[in-house]
Amino acid sequence: MKKETPKFNPVPLCPPRPPLSSLAKKVCEKYNVFEKELRFGIRRNILVQARRAISWFRARELGYSGADVDKELMIYFLWQTGLFANRKISGLFGLSYSSISR
Repeated sequence: MKKETPKFNPVPLCPPRPPLSSLAKKVCEKYNVFEKELRFGIRRNILVQARRAISWFRARELGYSGADVDKELMIYFLWQTGLFANRKISGLFGLSYSSISR
């Protein structure tokens, strides 16, 4: 008789991290602000709290480092506003063009 070896089904160690855009939408709904307002340096108290909530959730709940969160938020807001072309953003942050355009 042959012994059957159990099939190995790898279980991911952590669930996939949600994209920043979906997190930003959820925070905007919760704080009743527009996503467009988050992108600019407006210092209205509610916008500051919303930005802080995004940063806190990304760092504490999803395990990103503070520097990674800051960098990712900056790239996301620059990309969303359209103030800089993807190539310019990739040059500023030392990333490939394809990593910005996704």
